[in-house]
Amino acid sequence: MMPHWKSIREERDWIHEFIDSPDGPSVSRVCEVDGRIVGHNGLILMQMTVGGKTVLGGKAEGAVVSEEFHKAAAMLTHLPPKDRPIFLNLSRQLWESAMARDVAIMFGLPTRMALYGHLKAGWELWLLQEQGLIRPINVFRSARLLSEKVGGRRRSQVMQWALAIPLWVVTRFLRPAERRGKHSVIPVDSFDERVDRLWQSLAERHGMISIRRTSRHLNWRFAHDPYVRAILVADGQLKGYGIAVTRDGQEYKELQIIDLVLDDGHLDCLGQILGGLIEQAGSKIDYVTVNCFTSGCGYGAKLNKQLRKYFLPATGVRSKTAILKVNPVHCDEATVKDPNNWFINAIFTEVF
Repeated sequence: MMPHWKSIREERDWIHEFIDSPDGPSVSRVCEVDGRIVGHNGLILMQMTVGGKTVLGGKAEGAVVSEEFHKAAAMLTHLPPKDRPIFLNLSRQLWESAMARDVAIMFGLPTRMALYGHLKAGWELWLLQEQGLIRPINVFRSARLLSEKVGGRRRSQVMQWALAIPLWVVTRFLRPAERRGKHSVIPVDSFDERVDRLWQSLAERHGMISIRRTSRHLNWRFAHDPYVRAILVADGQLKGYGIAVTRDGQEYKELQIIDLVLDDGHLDCLGQILGGLIEQAGSKIDYVTVNCFTSGCGYGAKLNKQLRKYFLPATGVRSKTAILKVNPVHCDEATVKDPNNWFINAIFTEVF
């Protein structure tokens, strides 16, 4: 099935994501015809917080059926008509297996083609309102990029300079007052159990629903290139961390903030965390981007408000389609289905 996936190019990629995940091997199902796989559906297991409670959740990934089998399913004629479509059959098996393993929440971000199948299989539909933010680092190159979007490839040097001057003025003063004190930002290659304690404290205080930030999960997902990582330490205690990834375009180098967590009392140290990530990524970063979500828990709203002090709007508000399934035996459906209870950021949408 590798030709159908963007992030999996070798067998070891699939093994890492679906087998080696720290909370146990995924729930995966395949459909075989004449010795070859023609359909796949998977659920990557991970611990999640629902209020102060820890439950087992799963991110739906890798749902695909080979095009030649989208409509015809001759090998399933022994099943009732409603179960013959391969996608629906795999989805039903996936959910039944997840229920048997006490999975409480399933969520995902399907492609447009897979969305219809998920909805037909009984998933709930979410529309998450996303706001892209950008902070120019190399102002002149950022002005060039902006002039391309405004005037196309046939931009004039005049437009580029005209945009560069106000952009420099805005970013020069887009620096809120920052805390002075006994704290430092430290680049790290991996995370330790201090992250677990920080996240548990925040989850209990704010009653949020989210992927649980444990050192095992973060190291499995982000302790390798091209990700960069930094922690905030104050008075010997871990008070926050940031994770970013470099993305190289044909002409521009972007640093995208993937995950960012700060203790409530240290939100004014955000600038130092951002600076530490930029420094670790290298000096040739042209701009930094981050995605904020207008719906989310109180903690997420506070963090996003602080982020907007450092960034400029990059795009208008747009919706990102997500899907959700809840096991009512383990979770209150009404609470879980309300996006305002979730801490939603790029770690939720980052493709595995």
